[in-house]
Amino acid sequence: MIEAVVTILLGLFLLFLISFLALVLVSSLFHLKHMVPFVPTPAAVIETMIREAELKPGMLVLDLGAGDGRVVRRALRREPGIRAVGYEGAFGVWLLAKLCNVMSTAKPEMRRQDFFQQNFSDADVIFTYLSIGIMQKLLPKLEKELKPGAKVISNTFSFKQREPIKKVFVKMPFWGGTNVLVYQF
Repeated sequence: MIEAVVTILLGLFLLFLISFLALVLVSSLFHLKHMVPFVPTPAAVIETMIREAELKPGMLVLDLGAGDGRVVRRALRREPGIRAVGYEGAFGVWLLAKLCNVMSTAKPEMRRQDFFQQNFSDADVIFTYLSIGIMQKLLPKLEKELKPGAKVISNTFSFKQREPIKKVFVKMPFWGGTNVLVYQF
């Protein structure tokens, strides 16, 4: 009897381990394909991004490539009256965001969708932490769709063809720091 239980538990553990490794592999392949690895945004950078967003109730706040959703969760905690939506394409990371939402009081909407296929015309603030290539590809879409006054707040990466209205250096303890760039459309 005990041997049967141990065999079942071992089988379940192996099934879980194989499923987990497959999930990691699929997510890694997504990130390699799109050249945007999952790199969590440090808390000090998130705080700066949110401060620069000047959030107000009723705003629609998007995070493109939201990862585990920490930016939109923190934004929603700071201003509960906003509508916060995170877009993440990698299944494993999106699943992590959904799990983090379960354990959080702030529950932004997390979508596993290609943000290039979405319409941004209602967005008031867009947060990004994307690669230079994706930023350049994204700019024409933003220029076409964003309403006047909408802000794009980028962690580290800039638009080559557009000057930010503000650049804030965030000092980090181990690697110097990074820039938060604020663009207004």
